[in-house]
Amino acid sequence: MNQLNALSNCVEYYGPRHNEVYIHSEVMRARPEINCVIHTHPEHAIAFSSLGKPLSAMSNDGTMFSDGVPIFAETTDLITDQPRGKAVAKTLGDRRALILRNHGIVTAGTTIDEAVFVAIKLERACRIQMLAGAAGGPKLFVKDEELAAKRSRTNRGDSQGNAFSYLVRRWHLRCGCEVPKEYRAEIGNFDRTGYKGS
Repeated sequence: MNQLNALSNCVEYYGPRHNEVYIHSEVMRARPEINCVIHTHPEHAIAFSSLGKPLSAMSNDGTMFSDGVPIFAETTDLITDQPRGKAVAKTLGDRRALILRNHGIVTAGTTIDEAVFVAIKLERACRIQMLAGAAGGPKLFVKDEELAAKRSRTNRGDSQGNAFSYLVRRWHLRCGCEVPKEYRAEIGNFDRTGYKGS
């Protein structure tokens, strides 16, 4: 991982620069409020993108994207130059996620927690829709009048932070490492601002 400035120059070096760095730099250049951009190749999202279907609101995960997920279809190749990175940023627009056709996903957040949360939810929404498709196709969807409320409850900052903390704990426990104090499963570490029907 490297920390880059707006010109894609390395500010802090953690290893070699990834060849798709322009996805990150161009999204951050176009969206100054964004502090984290994730690009990954999750198998269900890639398979789903090959179907040419819109993502549906049939699950909690899917409701997060009920206002649509942009599809970048200019190429299925790697995004290795600035013009293509700019095209990805333009396709993302003011959204927090997009699907790169037959390639992967891009998510953007004001925090690492948010960008990771959105990436996980997008992959799960794609997986759930593909499972429903394999069983004959979805027949029931979240009601239109419930979408906005459900989307706001599913996508709260406290949910993002708590989910990220869980993932950090799980990773540390799997590798036999000590969990950092700020991520331990202790009541003081949980953000409860959105609970109780908020």
